Amino acid sequence: GGSASNSVNSNWILSNSGIGLQLNVSTGNQIANNQIRDNRTSAGIYVTDSSSDNVFESNDVDSNVGHAVFISATNSSIRDTFHKNNFRNNDTDGVFCDQNPGAGFDFSRNWWNTSDTTILKNRIWGAGRNAVRYTPFRLGLLDTSGGADTVAPRAPDTVAAVAVSQSSIKVTWSRSLLQEETLS
Repeated sequence: GGSASNSVNSNWILSNSGIGLQLNVSTGNQIANNQIRDNRTSAGIYVTDSSSDNVFESNDVDSNVGHAVFISATNSSIRDTFHKNNFRNNDTDGVFCDQNPGAGFDFSRNWWNTSDTTILKNRIWGAGRNAVRYTPFRLGLLDTSGGADTVAPRAPDTVAAVAVSQSSIKVTWSRSLLQEETLS
């Protein structure tokens, strides 16, 4: 059988001869604030066999052989969420998704070791690459330690640029009172 409603927090998952962390027939688990590094087979995180509704947040997935995350086509995993993670220095620095494109995986607000959208898009592989939503993404490395403040202010609603001279402009914006994760 699988696992449900478990929490895997603040662990060092490193230097395994295989996969770092594997979820198999797992639902509703919280995976947070872990260091997943230097694992030696296919991925730092491997999700397979009908695993769904799991949340991966504030993990540092670094220097693994293969992909940062591998989502297998075996028995359709769906709706897993990956937020505020660092994906860096893995062989591909990215995600391999072999699921149905309609499965829907939220990979927004992660640091992908680049701020170039073209490079980032090419770090998502597999038949289900269109099932991976990666925007908005972070523009720099996140502090993934437990208790870290990882919520940025929401982008301002009003931005204006006025020419001051032929070689300079003045940019102004309204202060945002909401956090980036607030919908209204």
